[in-house]
Amino acid sequence: MRLEPWLATVCASILLTYPNPFVVAAAAVGGLPTLVRCRSTGRPWRKTAFDVPLLLLVAGALLGGYAGISREGATLRLYGLLAGLLLYAAILEHATTPPRLRRVTMALLALVTVGTLALVLIADQFLRFDRVPLLGALIDAIGPVGEPRGIGYDDALGQRFRFYGSGVGALGDVGLALCFSALLGVGRSSSRLLLLPLALFFGISVLISDNRGSMLFGALTLATLAVFWRPRLLPLLPIVGLSMLSLLALGLVDRGLDLRTIGQRFWFWENSLYLARELPITGAGLGTQSVQLTYKAYFLPTYPPFSHTHNIYLQALLEQGLLGFLGLVGLVLATFWIAWRLLVANGSDGPASERWIRAAGFAGLGGATALFSTGLSEISALTTLGGALLLSMLGLLAAAQRTMEHRRWSTAPGPRSPAIRRSSAVLRSPRGLLIAAIALFAFVAVLAASGLAARGAALVLLNFGTVELNRATLSEDTARGLRPLLLARAIGLLRAAASLGADTAIVQRNMALVLAAQDDDRAARTAANRARAATSSSDERGQMQIGRAFIAARIWPDAIRAFEEAGAGPQLVQLGNRLVRGRNWEQAVAAYTAAIRVQPRSRAPYERIARIGRERGDTTEEVIARLDSLIALGGWPEHHAHLEVARVYREAGRYDEALAAIDRAGRIAEEDADKLERGLALAQAGRLVEAEPLLRFATREIPDEEEPYYWLGVAQLAGGRFEAAAASAQTGLSKLPPSDRTQRSLFLTLLGDSFLALGRPAEALAAYEQGTAQRPGDPRLVEGVARARAALTNPR
Repeated sequence: MRLEPWLATVCASILLTYPNPFVVAAAAVGGLPTLVRCRSTGRPWRKTAFDVPLLLLVAGALLGGYAGISREGATLRLYGLLAGLLLYAAILEHATTPPRLRRVTMALLALVTVGTLALVLIADQFLRFDRVPLLGALIDAIGPVGEPRGIGYDDALGQRFRFYGSGVGALGDVGLALCFSALLGVGRSSSRLLLLPLALFFGISVLISDNRGSMLFGALTLATLAVFWRPRLLPLLPIVGLSMLSLLALGLVDRGLDLRTIGQRFWFWENSLYLARELPITGAGLGTQSVQLTYKAYFLPTYPPFSHTHNIYLQALLEQGLLGFLGLVGLVLATFWIAWRLLVANGSDGPASERWIRAAGFAGLGGATALFSTGLSEISALTTLGGALLLSMLGLLAAAQRTMEHRRWSTAPGPRSPAIRRSSAVLRSPRGLLIAAIALFAFVAVLAASGLAARGAALVLLNFGTVELNRATLSEDTARGLRPLLLARAIGLLRAAASLGADTAIVQRNMALVLAAQDDDRAARTAANRARAATSSSDERGQMQIGRAFIAARIWPDAIRAFEEAGAGPQLVQLGNRLVRGRNWEQAVAAYTAAIRVQPRSRAPYERIARIGRERGDTTEEVIARLDSLIALGGWPEHHAHLEVARVYREAGRYDEALAAIDRAGRIAEEDADKLERGLALAQAGRLVEAEPLLRFATREIPDEEEPYYWLGVAQLAGGRFEAAAASAQTGLSKLPPSDRTQRSLFLTLLGDSFLALGRPAEALAAYEQGTAQRPGDPRLVEGVARARAALTNPR
């Protein structure tokens, strides 16, 4: 047992580096001391206020692991949780004296220091080193060690921690809390001075993270520690919070107090709560990959993309169900309860011999508070490394409380309360057990009589039926031969849930998805119709799920109708794109038209409708005829339809008609897009002088569009402004993906012409040759190569 701290450290390190061939052995060896304690005392460790929350958290993790869609992600999280529990038990059982508490506190400070430095190097591409130029120069000298060297941020292994600015900020907050605690424990002023550079390093880490949550919650964590140190400083909390918000608004981070991302997160949170209604017991599955796959299947997000819920409490609800959520909330409450008993109820000051006991308590409280609070906007605490760090902090806090109570009890023991002795005796007596059994029977009888038992059973059956459906249809880890069995099991569970009164809309919609996966489209349509009848037309999220069911059954008109009632414009565009790939032209046009009715100011569906005509080989008049129905809608649809008509005419070389269509659009409304389209039409008509100011405006106000840069460069080249033309070509090139060879060849031709006009034939030749690599045989590029070589051979 004396070797447990070393065993726990080594075994936890192996578990945290999963996958490797030693994880099973590490789990077995690391768990031996706990098994020995269970055999001798009946408990895995000494009793603390964290026991029940940890039990709930572990139970939720096991249920989430069963439901997990990504086997690798779930296994990674389970091994990470086991590593954290090994460290928690070792610290709790063996950090029983002030010197040991000091060693654990300083070891955690050293680990967080090394971890923060490593994370700064790994996540350098996400950090703002310009705020600390000296540090930026040092990082540049070391070179990148992040994603370019093999760390993939989207796979399961990349979810060990948040390898982004938010992760750097969260670790910086933990480091600041540990520095505060060490300052309280160190007695000598000279030793305290040695901690100041570390505190400065952690503060800089938070600053360069450019993460609002880390800055705000880091400041509040330090204020919380100050309040526990001196309770009279309680007014400091709101003062610090408001001061930090003011600094953020004044530009401490680039986004200031921009509410756009906060609005996006509220959208994620609302959707997460909706999803949790169907999966309250198991969640969507342990690991971020399971949550991602399930969320994307349910809500088909376009922008912003979904990676996680940006909240550890909702993430726990989706990964581990209600048990995991309650366990995490219980850990928060237990943390502050233990900290209050240790740091406040025992007095704000104590003898010098207790200095490191209190310092360890502050370290555990501060580290846990930093992770719990930054978890309101990020999920660092639910990664494998973050979870192990959190459990280590909780173990340190519980060990400090136990050590303090042992010292106080040994110096001033008091008799146990007679009331407590009598209560314990009654509970252990046969009469007490009989009373408990009668109370339990009465409770079950009340549940059955009220119907709550049936509803609870229906909820459980619905949850597990949905889990089997998701494992069969969403998981890439499920073997093909196992899918029919999972689908059959899902049908049985869903029918049982329906018989007990489960939500008809959810049951029938999921039945439709199961039947569609079994290629029974007729039965799937019947189930989807039942689900639609049970869903209110005002329930946007419910209508979104109805649309999913009809898509699975390939009933496109009903899917389009459901998405339109859900107000799901981007999802309608996605559906239209899918139908185009299947060459279902008419239904694709219907989907795009519905998207226009939902979001009339989005240009994408208008462009897609015109593109369908071109892909079908329609004439210009036939393409425009498709847009006439949109013009008839009036308002913004009419405005954007006229602009799309102008674009069709422009691409057909009918520039006067294009300009007339732009004029008609301008009589309805005026937007930046009007000037862009007019500038392009004038430029392609050869009226470059008139086009240039409009194109310059478009590049300034609509910077994401690359086409105006090309025609602006053409106008500048024709006007003799060769440097400006080259700059426009280079800017446009930077906005094009490498796969767009046609457009890139146009910009490279313009760039080569500009360099040649500037008398720089070597650079021109490089541009032309790069263009010919994109489009071999292009006559303009071939001619450009010849002209550049001639200029190099016969310089003027």
